[in-house]
Amino acid sequence: MIEIDYNSLGLSIIDDFISKEQESSILDIIDDKKDRVSKRKDRNSIKRYGSDVPYRANMVSQTIPDYLDDIGLKIFESGLLKQKPDSISINEYLVGQEIKPHIDSQSSGDIIVVLSLLSDAEMKFSRKDESFIVEVKSKSLVVMKNDIRYKWMHSILPVKSKRYSIVFRCSKNQKSISKIQ
Repeated sequence: MIEIDYNSLGLSIIDDFISKEQESSILDIIDDKKDRVSKRKDRNSIKRYGSDVPYRANMVSQTIPDYLDDIGLKIFESGLLKQKPDSISINEYLVGQEIKPHIDSQSSGDIIVVLSLLSDAEMKFSRKDESFIVEVKSKSLVVMKNDIRYKWMHSILPVKSKRYSIVFRCSKNQKSISKIQ
């Protein structure tokens, strides 16, 4: 596992957070066309599980499926989050789709974790007159906290091939730290 650390900003990228086999298994589940929730110009579909904080749109279920809960547990056990995530979104991008620059809602928690699947992407960070781009490889994890989380906008540049991202959040309304049971 290779880690690129932008500690001064609060950005970490962890390559190969999951194996190719794990990625294939996840893709077999999430590439299922029957539970598409939305089709948008910037992303083909968005599915949300768990807490509806911060985002109520595109909810599939308040129950987080086991395969997503397992990844959330791995992230928590790795020490990247202080509790298991209670809000998980799956974004599907088709060729040319992107996410415009934004800062996630403060109610998304202090740390945002994104797992990239199927293909690589370029993630741009910007504020005022500064910007930089990082390559986000398939199977890698992006961890945003501190300044990068609250003071820098992030975006995904138009993708060159189909891609998924799974976003893990610990919503501000989560009552207590989740313990491993």
